[in-house]
Amino acid sequence: MDYRDKVFIAVAENLSFSKASASLFISQPAVTKHIRELENQLGIALFERKGNRVYLTRAGEITYEHLKRIAQQYSELDFELGVLKDEHRGILRIGASSTVSQYLLPPVLAAFRKKYPMIELNVFNGNSFEMEQKLKHNDIDVALVENNSSCSDLRYFRLVDDEIVAI
Repeated sequence: MDYRDKVFIAVAENLSFSKASASLFISQPAVTKHIRELENQLGIALFERKGNRVYLTRAGEITYEHLKRIAQQYSELDFELGVLKDEHRGILRIGASSTVSQYLLPPVLAAFRKKYPMIELNVFNGNSFEMEQKLKHNDIDVALVENNSSCSDLRYFRLVDDEIVAI
């Protein structure tokens, strides 16, 4: 994946050139240059600038959707090649509702990190609905939520039973 593509994704997700530059650790003029080069290469504007705000054009939305899928495929390729070499590599994006991320995940993530040190873990925290939405939009790989299934297009598996005790 071309670096300009990564810059584009960062700008599209932040809808800000300055936030993208901060997240990528490059200057804002460098971000602007990469976006301009990508727009020239594609022959179409990807962003609409109104004052100090940035919006994706329809072409930008299409480009973003495709580049996100391409980035995911590169990640999967990296993981599968790592497995062949017995080097588990890649990124695992986990979404968890607040209680799960606070009480259940820390020991599990510590054990996972010890067993698979080359896999980068990204943990996202929010309520169950937000995690389901992130999963549906392919922003995370797995969601750990507390509620019963609310989305018919997702598969839910019982992981642990929770017990509430009045004191």
